[in-house]
Amino acid sequence: MEDVKLEFPSLPQGKEDAEEWTYPMRREMQEILPGLFLGPYSSAMKSKVSEFRKSSEELLNS
Repeated sequence: MEDVKLEFPSLPQGKEDAEEWTYPMRREMQEILPGLFLGPYSSAMKSKVSEFRKSSEELLNS
C-alpha cells in the first residue's frame, strides 16, 4: 500500500488573522475552509446563488 500524505490548509494563528464573527453573520454562508461553506438552509436559496458564484470565482481566481 502506498503512503498517502494528506495536506490541509493552515488555520489562522490568532485573532488578528481571522475575520471577527458577529451575531448577524449567522444567517450568511461562511467559508470555513477553501471551497467549503457552512451556513443555514436559507443561505442556499436561489436568491443567494449570485453570492455563492462570486465566492467560487474568487476562489478560482486566487
